[in-house]
Amino acid sequence: MDLSRLFNKWLQSYAEQILSSSLESRTPVNVADTCTLLNTADYCLTTTTQLEDRIKAKVDEPLREQVTFDTARESFITAANSAIKNLVRKVESEADLSFREMVNTNWANMEVVGDHSGYVGEMIRGIKDAVMEITGTGHLRERYIRSLCDRVVEWFGGRFIDAIIASRPICEAGAEQVCRGMFARLMVDAPGCLYPKTGTVGAACTAYGSACSTIRFVCSHTPLKNWRANGRYVKFVNKTIAKIETILKVILTAKDPPAGVVQNYFFLIADKSVTNFLKVLELKVRNPTFFI
Repeated sequence: MDLSRLFNKWLQSYAEQILSSSLESRTPVNVADTCTLLNTADYCLTTTTQLEDRIKAKVDEPLREQVTFDTARESFITAANSAIKNLVRKVESEADLSFREMVNTNWANMEVVGDHSGYVGEMIRGIKDAVMEITGTGHLRERYIRSLCDRVVEWFGGRFIDAIIASRPICEAGAEQVCRGMFARLMVDAPGCLYPKTGTVGAACTAYGSACSTIRFVCSHTPLKNWRANGRYVKFVNKTIAKIETILKVILTAKDPPAGVVQNYFFLIADKSVTNFLKVLELKVRNPTFFI
């Protein structure tokens, strides 16, 4: 029993003082080192459970329930999560300048809608290159790549909505430019190039249109050759992108007649809160009370 407590104590100490501490101090993110720390945490998590089982097998049955390495396991899980957060920060940093350019664009006075805005290509390239570096050189297990993809999609959805809010007001042409530029280019430029052509993430996205385009750029460079997009993941991506599309559809509605904007808002968002209604309209016009 004393030996099990000693192992648990020093395993927990190693996870917190060596692994987690090393991850907290890494700015900017070094992908190779972060992946090494993540794989180390994963290895220690597996072997800690094995060690617990071996010790339990050697003690008397009444004492087995007292043999626990839960705190050590939790510490290794925390370290692994910190590593994934750092990898997401790497992706964020590669797209940061593109989002700044998006926010600095004069969306309020845009009159002509083109193929795509200048920031789009760099944004896609930055995200793809970061994901490719992580998944191509990190030798990560499938479950960590899945977690990484989930978090990148979550980050992208939130960051894109924040950029839309910071870009207000956005005219109808500006909203159409954002729609056309972002989603169309993601569809064209981010194929699942490392996947087999049938039954994979890249192929499955075609059936879902622009709402699933994020699957392709997030996962286009993973080494998981047989990873299919499961239903939960597809739903998550659809829900994330649908939030962006819904907001842009409201902005796309012509200001005249005002009743059309109000009707379209309630149809698309189905929210009766006046406060939320005004918040959305602030993305479209400087004086949203005009519509009340």
